[in-house]
Amino acid sequence: MTSRERVLAALEYRRPDRVPVDFSGHRSSGIAAIAYAKLWEYLRLPAKPIRVYDVIQQLAVVDDDVLAGFYKSVRPFGLWSPVRKQADLPLNKPASKSENVSLTIINVVLGMVAICGLYLSPMYLVGHWYAKSLIWLGAAFAAIAALAFTWYPNLVAARLPAEDE
Repeated sequence: MTSRERVLAALEYRRPDRVPVDFSGHRSSGIAAIAYAKLWEYLRLPAKPIRVYDVIQQLAVVDDDVLAGFYKSVRPFGLWSPVRKQADLPLNKPASKSENVSLTIINVVLGMVAICGLYLSPMYLVGHWYAKSLIWLGAAFAAIAALAFTWYPNLVAARLPAEDE
């Protein structure tokens, strides 16, 4: 199983051959300096001093060339534009609509409006602010209707593990 297949399998609730790990998506979720030194050895990269981001946790600062290699093999989701440019890869269409960052941001905002509307509508109703209650209820239903077209059709069908596993 490739790195990309492993991450996609985990996101689709399928069992990967081994657990995928986050690789410096944020500095605080980086890699331990000792493990990073072993990674450099494994990748047969020229030896150089390892920069440490957090002295307490001993987290290494991941070099850009290592991140570019990671991006080439995994194509992670998110805002990786600087790393994509350094990896010298063309901006390809995502593998599926569920990987589209701008559509994901729109869906998150719609979901927040729906949740807020469903929460605030009864609050305003209890306070006898009927107009505000209806406005928020209408906003919630409009956001839910929009999500039915922008989010729901793009979901990957969940594949649950067999009961005998």
